[in-house]
Amino acid sequence: MHYIRKRIIDETATVLKKGEMDDENSKALSSLIQEYCTAVREREFMRDLAYRDWDTCPFHLKSERPMERDLLNYLKASGVQPERAVPWYEGELHPVLPGAPWDYPSASKTRTQRYALAILGVLILNVPMILMVLVPSTAMSLVTVVVCTMVFAIATAYFSPTKLPIELLAATAAYAAVLVVFVGGTTESAK
Repeated sequence: MHYIRKRIIDETATVLKKGEMDDENSKALSSLIQEYCTAVREREFMRDLAYRDWDTCPFHLKSERPMERDLLNYLKASGVQPERAVPWYEGELHPVLPGAPWDYPSASKTRTQRYALAILGVLILNVPMILMVLVPSTAMSLVTVVVCTMVFAIATAYFSPTKLPIELLAATAAYAAVLVVFVGGTTESAK
């Protein structure tokens, strides 16, 4: 992908130097941009497959699979040792492309985020409910719902990967509805 980016920049620089774009430049740039888009789609496809199940990812050679084991053994017997596709010094020169299927830190980071969000979800729902049970007053319940809903809405707007207002509104409304149902249940049982 870095190579294609560089070729796009070079072709653009050529056009800028000439001050105009001819048919040849147009075809070259169109072709390069199409190559780049294809590379991005293929990379996303590989990453998605790897995130779903690392063990069965078809883009990861493993010695447990018979055909891949034979291939690796043949290459080693021929004197070809596996090595990194890009030397470390060259890899440092390019910006990091996020989340490759071979990227263990990215996979562990995703797993950590999943667990952290699960714990956060439990806390977001249970802490207000525990507060409302421990302090059984209608005023306290309403204040808890208002404050927790505002904190949830602000946190969702800030941290959510989606920035679509309607999705943020829907998430906040669903959260508020859960708390209001709990308030209704606790105030009826208190009477």
